[in-house]
Amino acid sequence: MKHIKFLAIAFVAMLTLASCSTDQEGPIYTPMSENVSLSTKTQSYQTQESSLEIPVRFVRSDASKEYTAHYNISTTADKIFSDPNNGEVTFKAGEGVAIVTIKAENMQKGTTYKAKLTLSDADVALKDTVTNNMLTESTISIMCDYEWEDAGTVSFTDATFAEKPATVKGVKILHAVTDEFNLYKLVAPYNAIYGDEIGEADIQFYLNEDYSAKDLASAGKLDVFPNAGYKMYWDTKNYPDYNNFSNEGDIFVVNFLLTDDKDLFPGGYFSFKWDKWPGNK
Repeated sequence: MKHIKFLAIAFVAMLTLASCSTDQEGPIYTPMSENVSLSTKTQSYQTQESSLEIPVRFVRSDASKEYTAHYNISTTADKIFSDPNNGEVTFKAGEGVAIVTIKAENMQKGTTYKAKLTLSDADVALKDTVTNNMLTESTISIMCDYEWEDAGTVSFTDATFAEKPATVKGVKILHAVTDEFNLYKLVAPYNAIYGDEIGEADIQFYLNEDYSAKDLASAGKLDVFPNAGYKMYWDTKNYPDYNNFSNEGDIFVVNFLLTDDKDLFPGGYFSFKWDKWPGNK
């Protein structure tokens, strides 16, 4: 029986090899133009340094000869981004990939900087209409972050996505190392309760000099629950009845609006009890 089983396996293997013919059944498509493309739509970075060098990757379809493509870089961040390549990227003959380096300097902590690279009109005009796979724009996003130090843990309670309030203990809280203000952040609190169903994002907030609740660190649409289909909408000026941050001792409460990028909905709520609230000193 073992001999018969071996022969059967060998026969199946021969059939499998026979079916994997390397013969081409049709002509191979040959690109008719350079078809230069940016490789990645978005590049995101987080750093505590004031400067950073960002590699940007370009690809092309026809690598038969040397070719220089051109691009533009635009940004609202004054004197931050520079381009040593002067808007040019050169592919050597035989190369389908070329990389340029964009520099970011003079960045300030707590700020996000963005720049957009756009292929020139002349290179876009050489798009391969058959493969149709050109990416003409790429965005660079850099968060120049603070250094953070341990500030204890919290017991975090959500009443936004749960039918009954859901609580998780041991959520980390960090303090920004700066003398300018009292900035703290809860580390991925919604992820601690719901996991990847909600996603992973921190929540930053300010305290007053007496360590009482002051405000959340950002306004507008906040991507606190990236996988939930909703965003936090924080606007204490126009919607003070629905957006407020308060505390009684070491227990902090946040009420907020939700948005699906079209409409606003009330009902957002979370609270946390802070084991090392600095106001207890």
